[in-house]
Amino acid sequence: MKSVITKKKKAELSLNIIIVAVIGLLVLVIIAVIFMQRLSGYSKGTSDCKSQGADCYSGSCPSGYASLGTAKCYDSAGEPSGEACCKNLNLG
Repeated sequence: MKSVITKKKKAELSLNIIIVAVIGLLVLVIIAVIFMQRLSGYSKGTSDCKSQGADCYSGSCPSGYASLGTAKCYDSAGEPSGEACCKNLNLG
């Protein structure tokens, strides 16, 4: 009788550990998703042409401006517009 009770306690213990592990894993996944969403918004903001102190031009950059190839221009919907990001070289 004693061994049946011991086996039952061990089974309950391992089931509890599995449940706690699954809940912990879900919490970690939720935290990772929130972190990734915030990080993607940050990287978009730092790659934005306007945040680099430059302007967007259709085609190529005008005379006296340098192209910032890493910065992107976005339209009013927040989508990349394909315009050239150009910084004025005569600021100073």
